[in-house]
Amino acid sequence: MNQLTRSKERVSEHGEVFTPTPIVKDMLALLSDKEWADPTMICLEPTCGHGQFVVEAVDKKIAAGLSPVDACNTVFGLDIMRDNIKECRERVWANVKPLVQKKDLDRLRAIIVNNIVPVQDSLAFIKSGRWEAKKFYDKDPTGFGQVLTSKLQKEVLNAIKLKGVLHD
Repeated sequence: MNQLTRSKERVSEHGEVFTPTPIVKDMLALLSDKEWADPTMICLEPTCGHGQFVVEAVDKKIAAGLSPVDACNTVFGLDIMRDNIKECRERVWANVKPLVQKKDLDRLRAIIVNNIVPVQDSLAFIKSGRWEAKKFYDKDPTGFGQVLTSKLQKEVLNAIKLKGVLHD
């Protein structure tokens, strides 16, 4: 996205200014390909906005050899603005969907919705310890076994289908 702001009001009220893609790419290039290829490396973008860092982080992980689904599974985005969350999810979906087999689309959709979430205050969310309690949709690459129960996985999928989130 080339636009750095949506409106003067959003800049004033929320401090919302988007990072230009070239700067995002330069920042993410500070990590080596080996680090991006590590399936246990989790990326958290606490002010994800419309997804500049999230999209580029997923792309870097894929370029380093992770599957698109595993790349999405290890990148998280938080934001206070619901329209930003929606756009971030849609941008990740649009980038990754063509790379995934049809049989994996529901899982991919659920991972994106689970990992890119609205919060009232990102810093408070992280400080409260709720970030550490955040669960992966169905596969925890860290080995701690922090995944949603099968009942919650079904609830996520049903909610996605009912709301028409990230449709094909």
